[in-house]
Amino acid sequence: MSQRERPAQGRPREGDLEKRLSGQYKEYEEWRTAQASAAPVDAAEEKKPRRKKTGFGRTDVIFIVLGVLAGLVYQSCKAAP
Repeated sequence: MSQRERPAQGRPREGDLEKRLSGQYKEYEEWRTAQASAAPVDAAEEKKPRRKKTGFGRTDVIFIVLGVLAGLVYQSCKAAP
């Protein structure tokens, strides 16, 4: 039996890899071109100025309450001995 008739053992040949991965490569190229054409649209949307928030948000209130509680705990521990 010659080397060409024998099934390959170990690493696959380069030609076999190209045949197996050609579908995935085409899919990747289509995705990449779609991403490249969509990038300018996304960049234009990001340039829009954001509206500034006014007042206190939910997290601000939570941190204020935690700060007051920490102050009360500190004062109570300080006055105990």
